Amino acid sequence: MNVTIDSLLLDQLVAWRKLQASDQLELELEHDVHVPDESGDSDRTVAEAGVTVPSGSQVPSPQALLNTFVVQAHSSTMASKEPTLGSLAMQAPSLTPHADSGLDLLREYRRLDDTIVMRLNRTNAQFSDRERERKGKGNVQDEACLYIWRSLIENWKRRTEVVSYCVGVVDKAMDEKRQIISDSSSDPARQKAMQSALSIDQVKARQVHTELAVEIIVRKRALDAFQSRCKYFSPPMSDVEARKWWDAAQQSKQ
Repeated sequence: MNVTIDSLLLDQLVAWRKLQASDQLELELEHDVHVPDESGDSDRTVAEAGVTVPSGSQVPSPQALLNTFVVQAHSSTMASKEPTLGSLAMQAPSLTPHADSGLDLLREYRRLDDTIVMRLNRTNAQFSDRERERKGKGNVQDEACLYIWRSLIENWKRRTEVVSYCVGVVDKAMDEKRQIISDSSSDPARQKAMQSALSIDQVKARQVHTELAVEIIVRKRALDAFQSRCKYFSPPMSDVEARKWWDAAQQSKQ
């Protein structure tokens, strides 16, 4: 059975929701993200999710989440008395996706930005404990800020992927409907139905563009909160990815 990337994204969404509903995955994975210590433990284990996050990554990617949760989500969905969003996707993986699913996932990712101050407090405490153990090597505040900044940009990257997905789904759906409407050989009743469906897709397209505007506001709010606690932070030049996003964020504020 061939599983398309579109149906995989739907599967991913239901997997995410299943974990959220059962409180197995908390914001920022707060109880299970372990900062690497001096003993060489370079991996952070997300115990509830069963995912090992390599050093340098902060939040599992959509594909990593999918690969880990799809079987668990399948089992829990089949056992559920009430069908959930992804149940049809599990039974019929060729199901055409909806941009609504991507928008829902986008909003779930944004919740991580909403807790940035709490995460800064927690991470700073974790690094402070480490600092006492290793007798003052390095700067706790800088390390904590860099850790959160990397987490923040990973989240932004995931949301960029989701928005791009939504745009692609809506654009493709509208193009297909326009072709049917413009085809003189098409059945008039079908053309009329496609015209109505196209109107719905146009509403979804406007929703996607609205989400793009919201994304700008959410990022600015998160950046302001971050800089209020990390006033003198600047990513090291050696961290190319963190630096690239930092420079882009500073330019967006001008």
